[in-house]
Amino acid sequence: MIPAAKRPCSRYRADGLELEHMIRSRLWLWQVSEPRPDHELGDFLKSNLTEEELAYIRPSVTGHLDANREYQVLRAYINLQIPGQQGDWHRDSEQEGDRTILVYPSMTMTPEPEAGTEFLDGWIEPYEANTYIDFDSTLKHRSLATWQWQTYRYTVAIKLRPQ
Repeated sequence: MIPAAKRPCSRYRADGLELEHMIRSRLWLWQVSEPRPDHELGDFLKSNLTEEELAYIRPSVTGHLDANREYQVLRAYINLQIPGQQGDWHRDSEQEGDRTILVYPSMTMTPEPEAGTEFLDGWIEPYEANTYIDFDSTLKHRSLATWQWQTYRYTVAIKLRPQ
């Protein structure tokens, strides 16, 4: 286990952020994600956030950031993983300073804590409903699968670049 001082990410509460209806209402908006050179897996389902959805979510998950800096949203979407589907190791960006925010929404069927995010140094950040993590986008990481039958692992991913 890595000491808390060496954690590659920070965790924050996202109380009051209601995402289940938004996620469940997009049945026709899912698309298979494209594989990237450092991310072989291309069969996650992904749905891009609309401007309105991003405007709803962003204030709840960016309050911890430096208030004296502006952040450009590079990408914002919802990931969906089926039970048993592990993610590949990847970086979200090669640009120093970029941030990744992963929101773990509360769902009727919430995955077990083991369905979190693993970092290459061995740290596993558990899936905890109504929280989000923030980390350096250049860190190699992967999503861990849920193993609960008929439970999907949803995360809202927001990729930011300081201006």
